[in-house]
Formats: sequence, C-alpha cells, structure tokens
Amino acid sequence: MVIHTTWLTIIIIMFLEGWFAHLFVLLLQNMVMSFRVTELQTLLGFAGKCKTGRKNELQARALEVVKAKNPPMVGKIKELYRSMQ
Repeated sequence: MVIHTTWLTIIIIMFLEGWFAHLFVLLLQNMVMSFRVTELQTLLGFAGKCKTGRKNELQARALEVVKAKNPPMVGKIKELYRSMQ
C-alpha cells in the first residue's frame, strides 16, 4: 500500500506542476496582450526579434517568446508589466 500511495503522490505532484506551469504561461500571455506597442517593441528587442510591424504582428511574436519560458524573458515581461501600472 505504501508503494501505491507514493506513486499516487508523484502523479498528483506531476499533474499540479503541469497545471501551475500552464497557468503561469496564461498569466504571461495576458500580460503581453495588455502591452502597448512600445512595450512589445522593447520586449522583442530584448529577445533579439524583429520589432517592426502592426500591433497584432508584434503580439504574435511576443507570444512566441512567452512559450519559450526563458527566465530572463519572464523577468523582462514582469518588469515591463509593472512599469505600465
């Protein structure tokens, strides 16, 4: 019974980690979608991506950056979001 409980605990933890990771990505995506063109260009410049285009194109590129879950990029997104408040 101990083995089953251990495996069940591991499965629950893995599920929760995946769920929290997904929730975190959704939060970052919402932050990025609230950015003005200036913040999007700053983020894309920081990521080494093209900074020109329409707002929806910049948003699409920025969302690709979010999917990478790169810690420096996450920090930059948070920094830009806080600067808008």
